[in-house]
Amino acid sequence: MSESTTALAVHQVIALDILDPSPTNPRKRFDEAKLAELATSIKQQGILQPLLVREGKAHAKSDKPSWPFSTPATPTGRFEIIAGERRYRAAKLAGLSEIPCFVRNLTDTQVLHAQVIENLQRDDLHPLEEAEGYEKLMKEHGSTADSLAVEIGKSKAYIYARLKLTSLCPEARKAFYDDELDASTALLIARIPVQKLQIQATEKITEKNWQGDLAMSFRTARDYIQREYMTDLERAPFPIKDTKLIEKAGACTDCAKRTGNQPELFDDVKSKDICTDTVCFQMKRTAHILAIQKEAEAKGQLVITGKDAKKIMPWAQHNTMLDSDSGYAKLSDRVPNDDKNRTWEQALGKKVFEPVKEAGKPFVQKTFVENTHSGELVPIVKIEDAVKALREAGFDIKLKATTESANRTNKTEEAKLKAKVEQVSNFRERLFTALHNKVEADMTQTVPHVADGLYRILAERMLEDIGDYRESEYLAKRLLPHPHPEGQDELFDALRELIHIMTTQQHFLLMIDTLMIHEVLVGRWNCDKEPAAMLGIAKEIGIDAAEIEKEVASEINAAAKKTILAEGKKPAVKKALTPLPAAQAQDKGVVKPQDGKAAKPKAKMKAATAA
Repeated sequence: MSESTTALAVHQVIALDILDPSPTNPRKRFDEAKLAELATSIKQQGILQPLLVREGKAHAKSDKPSWPFSTPATPTGRFEIIAGERRYRAAKLAGLSEIPCFVRNLTDTQVLHAQVIENLQRDDLHPLEEAEGYEKLMKEHGSTADSLAVEIGKSKAYIYARLKLTSLCPEARKAFYDDELDASTALLIARIPVQKLQIQATEKITEKNWQGDLAMSFRTARDYIQREYMTDLERAPFPIKDTKLIEKAGACTDCAKRTGNQPELFDDVKSKDICTDTVCFQMKRTAHILAIQKEAEAKGQLVITGKDAKKIMPWAQHNTMLDSDSGYAKLSDRVPNDDKNRTWEQALGKKVFEPVKEAGKPFVQKTFVENTHSGELVPIVKIEDAVKALREAGFDIKLKATTESANRTNKTEEAKLKAKVEQVSNFRERLFTALHNKVEADMTQTVPHVADGLYRILAERMLEDIGDYRESEYLAKRLLPHPHPEGQDELFDALRELIHIMTTQQHFLLMIDTLMIHEVLVGRWNCDKEPAAMLGIAKEIGIDAAEIEKEVASEINAAAKKTILAEGKKPAVKKALTPLPAAQAQDKGVVKPQDGKAAKPKAKMKAATAA
């Protein structure tokens, strides 16, 4: 006990039944086992360090000391324990009736300071109790982080970090007290300003693996929170200095929830321009989009958002390419086959975007599509309208083929391409199913030599990395029981929930499915690209991809021949569709027959003939 604390103290033996615990004591939790140990020690050796107490007063609280400098207020005959409540509780357990004490006349502020500092010198004070003590000193007694840092011999950053723990939601506090969170990890959660998100993060971080241990280390939890609950302001689609976008929130640059404005709390985050309130960020993004949408509508323009935007820009997480079947092009894209290599915006010019004022005047409705990942609004144009406007405006521009999905002049080539996409799609879906079933059948029922939770985490991460909504939708429909949700977002949410009740083997199988899904769904943009992942897996597990490909080609040709006969037309003798990459891959040694048998020469596909 310090000299300042014991100065003017009177040593006195006081009965336990007239001692009262202090209502301001930061320590609220007492370990029963440790109290029992202390009680045993007291029975053997007695109280080695007297308690610090003050006389109970019958008057209101005052910061002016009354005794021994002036006549004391009306005493109550009881004493308040300033420091030593654990010894008091243990003495009661040990059966003592009285206990040695130092009696001092202290103000409420002096009491709280003494309690906080005295408890800090002991290793069993919970960090949250310590934080609440600092908070009380600052709120009720005018202390500052600087003054507390000097008084207790800690850094200002330490004080700020402890104070931030008082922002924890009840669920996180319980996990903290139950030792499911340490002080460092609890601080990560406390820095999330939205309570609902704190609850989500707490549930995720405190999940157990199959051995009953926490699945996340501090580093994993830190990376998870920075990834899921922090947003880079440099990528904000709205002006971060705007004070009127959401007036209550103000400008992001001045916000306390920006990492650069609280350097003591966010010294582990490299950038100063990180928003820690993802809810506010999303609200600002939405407000920004609505403002642009309102302005665009006034000019006769269009803004496409949400699910409709995903259909136009399905790979928003990875790039801003548009779906070739959407019929749209970005204004910044080059016009195909243009001798002057102009962008659509340069070729169209401003005049064609003006609302129609005269009959026959060329007009293109300027459109914005939302990048659903970043929130950016990307200017696009409908290709059909753009081509028509350019020609009617007398532009000398040759647009032989704007995209594969729009303005195609050769119907024969279009039909061939459509048939090829159909064949490749059928082949890859059938190969995907064959590989999925084979992997599932080959999996053993023994527990892997790694933690079960690892496969779940990997499966979740791989699933989140799917940028194409159609791919996630395809997986969800395969895995979810019928009837399954209809909306794409609802499907994906249901799939996330399903992961938590999957077995380790199912997690592993989902990882394999996710690895292959990028090659399953086929369009004009990727029908010529070899499905390397699926072919590699097929080779490893003994699936003959080339044979599956031949079966699909044969079925399609047979179906085409049947259609021709049903229409009463004479079938033309023509070659079958060109063999696809998997069949070619076998000749190159990518896919080999099983059991080391010699590969048979690839049979030539027969011409389609009448039955």
